[in-house]
Amino acid sequence: MAEGLLRPSALEVGRAYYCLLEEDWGAGRPRVEPMIYLGANILPGDERRPVQHYFQDAVSYYWRGAATDRESAARHPEILIGLVPMQEADIGVRVVTLEGAIAAFQQARARARMH
Repeated sequence: MAEGLLRPSALEVGRAYYCLLEEDWGAGRPRVEPMIYLGANILPGDERRPVQHYFQDAVSYYWRGAATDRESAARHPEILIGLVPMQEADIGVRVVTLEGAIAAFQQARARARMH
């Protein structure tokens, strides 16, 4: 997945990234979730543990704005905000760029054809 290789230092707040979820990749049925990067160690107490990078699901980000924005609580309260913490080791492996997500789909498709 060289095209989607991503380093934690390259993450940009407010930019979309893609989480690769394990769902029978070998059979050619990958699952990818778009997420918006919110930043590192944004919650109280984060400074006491290894760096956590936080992502928000794209739907709640669209309708409510960033979870870090004070006014997001008032916008569409019926839509739950999904925050996903990731460790540095996940960046570039489970969290990739659009190019990385495309490469993952292409690899899954090639594996499925071999079976």
